[in-house]
Amino acid sequence: EEIASAVSRADGSEPSVHVLRGLKPYPLPSAQIYIVHYLLLRGWKEALQKLDFAAVVFDEIQELRHSGTEKYSAASLLAEKAPRALGLSGTPIYNRGGEIWNVINILDFHALGDWESFTREWCYGYAACSLMPETVSLILSETVSTLSETSSYVSLISVAAAAMSSFKARIFSTAA
Repeated sequence: EEIASAVSRADGSEPSVHVLRGLKPYPLPSAQIYIVHYLLLRGWKEALQKLDFAAVVFDEIQELRHSGTEKYSAASLLAEKAPRALGLSGTPIYNRGGEIWNVINILDFHALGDWESFTREWCYGYAACSLMPETVSLILSETVSTLSETSSYVSLISVAAAAMSSFKARIFSTAA
């Protein structure tokens, strides 16, 4: 109900929302918005792939920072099928930062190049990628002036999109 009241359709009405429950797929009711917890994705992987979505929104997308998991695989299939994929995060970079490649790869496959290109351009070391702070700082300072604590998700999406464009431009300009 909270989601439905926060999002209104063009005619002002609230969209229908269904929250998926359990790992075992069941016939889904008709809805404009489906919500599924990351831990349930693996059970719904094949069933959700049969549906057509206008967009997929991953809240707390840093949860998809580890490739090779059932959760990552299911999310990747959903994002690949949907015409639009958005990621929301207040903390997109964890640990040494190389995990950002997996996160961005869900939203836009190979936007940061393949793993080898990414690590060569952005990281110290290869196997355990530690992002080069001066490089990341340069890109982020060009993209983001400041983010206040009151920033909305829309602002975070805009920042993420601008950062991704900046990353792409940098990768393609150095590859030429």
